[in-house]
Amino acid sequence: MKICESAKSMCAGYATYAEYAKKQVAILRKNQKAITTTIDLLDRRFAGIDVDGVYMWPDVNVATGMVSLEAGITVVADSMTTGVVMQILKAMLDMECEPVSTADNVTVTDATREYRFTRPATDRYLKLSLKVSVAIHESATATCRKVQTGTTMVEVPQFKLECQGE
Repeated sequence: MKICESAKSMCAGYATYAEYAKKQVAILRKNQKAITTTIDLLDRRFAGIDVDGVYMWPDVNVATGMVSLEAGITVVADSMTTGVVMQILKAMLDMECEPVSTADNVTVTDATREYRFTRPATDRYLKLSLKVSVAIHESATATCRKVQTGTTMVEVPQFKLECQGE
């Protein structure tokens, strides 16, 4: 019966995933001290800096045993050259992080600048990536402003459903 074969296949898939997850947990436990040390370092470096949000998650490569720790910081600022942004960028450099890229994302409602850093592995199995997202707060004293530089018209196909005999 096809339903039984499908159920067996599904159960086998879950068992395979469970084995994979078990390996991920083992790698995380093996690297727990390095991960905890890195998180403590981030806590110390960013103590006293007013941030709006922080997130962090690990990514485990079972084949290599490497843990990539992704950390993100979100702030709202009206200047890229003074205040909280400079405090964060200085903290990154003090942690021996290497700048990777900078990207601006400007939409009708938002303007953000994203800074990406990486920190050389202090432990051969732990890589740290950091992302700082700065939302531009438009105010009278703002040194950065969202400026419209033009318009773009895009043709979007329109569809409807037509059925024979209706």
